[in-house]
Amino acid sequence: MTDVLLATAQVNVLAADGTYKTMRALIDQGSQTSIISENAAQQLGIPRQRCKGVIFGIGAKENTCKGVITITVASLHNDFTMNTDVFIMRNLIKKLPNQSFSKPSWQYLDNIQLADPDFNRSRPVDLLLGADVYSQIMLHGIIKQDQSQPIAQQTQLGWILCGNIKSYYCNVILNNYDDIQKFWEIEDLTDKNNNQSTEDLYCIQQYQTETKRQPDGRYVVRLPMKPDADEKLGESKSKAIAQFYQLEKKLCKNNQIAIGYKQFMNEYFNLGHMKISHNNQEIECFLPHHCVVRSESTTTAIRVVFNGSAKTATGLSVNDLMYSGPNLQHDLLSVIIKWRQYKIGYVADAEKMYRQILINEDDQRYQKIIWRDSPNKPLQEFQLTTVTYGTKAAPFLALMTMQQLAKDEAHRYPEAAKALQNNLYKDDSTTRRPKTHV
Repeated sequence: MTDVLLATAQVNVLAADGTYKTMRALIDQGSQTSIISENAAQQLGIPRQRCKGVIFGIGAKENTCKGVITITVASLHNDFTMNTDVFIMRNLIKKLPNQSFSKPSWQYLDNIQLADPDFNRSRPVDLLLGADVYSQIMLHGIIKQDQSQPIAQQTQLGWILCGNIKSYYCNVILNNYDDIQKFWEIEDLTDKNNNQSTEDLYCIQQYQTETKRQPDGRYVVRLPMKPDADEKLGESKSKAIAQFYQLEKKLCKNNQIAIGYKQFMNEYFNLGHMKISHNNQEIECFLPHHCVVRSESTTTAIRVVFNGSAKTATGLSVNDLMYSGPNLQHDLLSVIIKWRQYKIGYVADAEKMYRQILINEDDQRYQKIIWRDSPNKPLQEFQLTTVTYGTKAAPFLALMTMQQLAKDEAHRYPEAAKALQNNLYKDDSTTRRPKTHV
């Protein structure tokens, strides 16, 4: 197959402390600006100037500029140096080349000094040097072979290579038949209950034996924690506090999101979905949180998500120490097909489905958070009292509860129970009017 090799060079860049850092640069004569990655800029430690603009790439994709610095670039092979302004971006491009390949035995490269001797190794790029730099570094030498080999151009940084290369990849695939079988079992539309693991059966048994229903109709469930969860769960409060401070800084910079975030959290508290935590348990887990902005949503534009996958001091998260439970989700295709068999159909949504289900008081210690609605107030500890977005078992607990609700209320609402048992997808139920009314 044929790949395109882009011109790269290794250069020395002068840091603020007077030392030189060797970095990898892409020479791009089609770029109007020169750019440096945020990581490389931090290595140099050069004071940056503010830059409020955006940088547009292919397809008019814009990237926010993180500032601009002036750097000194020096050749590794001679006394050439030059100064240039570079804009700072979080990321530049993917690794070049896309894949590493064996270095070809091109004879015309034997007697020249390459700007990037390891051009064949897929590695990150720290700098993108634009057309203004290209015009300063180019010399007269050029070597061109046939169409299957790149051209070599002489520059102050060494000889750069660009153009077509023929590469041959030999892919050896070792199939694990157990994994393949598991894949097809997941994708199969047969009855999920026939292939439940020991862990899945444990989750179902725990739910059936320990779930309670309150007089107001709400269910109280247990989190399906692994037997050694308390032993392996590490300290998490300090990390949650540090991440909250970062969140608070971002909210202070965006008043609109800050208002929506506070409204969401106030509603959470007023509905009893979280409460102030007065007990300092020996084993507890604090969940960092952030918001997801959904401008297209007609109900909740800002949703706060709690990160159950955040690692504790032991390197394990609460999700790592929690069973996920069996997959109770109906196949969407079969749900839609059944729905379209009838003349009249309708859709219902279970509002705040997760948050309608309470977590047993003993398990709320696994989902504690840090929060305050103003930097002028002290930090407070809260514990989430309901099934929580971002925890591993949340989908299982929610769907299992919907099934339990259908069973418990089938004698009163037989048609609604059938809809929940057979036509529920996530928190949406698609159903139809009974045949007798059509």
